[in-house]
Amino acid sequence: MFVVLRLPPYHPDFNPIENIWAQIKGHVSSQNVAMNLTKVKELVENKVNSIGPEDWKKVVQHAKKCEAEFMRWEHKIDGWIEKLLIHVSHSSDSDDMQISDSD
Repeated sequence: MFVVLRLPPYHPDFNPIENIWAQIKGHVSSQNVAMNLTKVKELVENKVNSIGPEDWKKVVQHAKKCEAEFMRWEHKIDGWIEKLLIHVSHSSDSDDMQISDSD
């Protein structure tokens, strides 16, 4: 049996690569004072090379923790959303009304 879990794309809590990219971008923005493309490339490469298995393990563990929490709440959220939905049918109230000549 499979359970479909709809995850928001690019959400950092569910996509470890987004957290890694955030680390890279943070490093580049804090170190790139010259706004030089060559320097940006160098900073990106340096940061990518410095990210090791332990860093990946942390972001994957974080994603798994968030996923488990989301799964715990998903059925409740689905129920709340269902209560908020307005179901529209093809017939309207005006179709059910009868108009007489005396009106």
